[in-house]
Amino acid sequence: MRYRIFAALLGLGFANISLGQEYDARIYIPVKVNDQPLKFIFDTGASAPILFRHTAEDLNLKLTPPPADEVLPAGQFPTSRSEPVKLTIFDQDFEDLYLPVMDDPPGPTINLDGLIGWPILRN
Repeated sequence: MRYRIFAALLGLGFANISLGQEYDARIYIPVKVNDQPLKFIFDTGASAPILFRHTAEDLNLKLTPPPADEVLPAGQFPTSRSEPVKLTIFDQDFEDLYLPVMDDPPGPTINLDGLIGWPILRN
């Protein structure tokens, strides 16, 4: 379960920059997991749809933790894996998809449920 999320984390940091209440630099993508609407943002560094842990817990998803002895290259982080879910993006359904689940980023609570990268959106 290797996913390049270093760039996703960087993107998340930039996504939280606020230029005022009337301006939000995030690009929101309409996503549902098991028919529950969620707030995902577009992140060019994410190699797969990534669900944040707090959201997986809110959805009562069973998670498989990463192997304890897994050694990842620099810039990659271990992710858990969700049970199979139905993922809906722009009204297109993907059945029986296992989502990587990333621990919530440090810092203040964010109002996001996950990230969507370019590889899934380009098709």
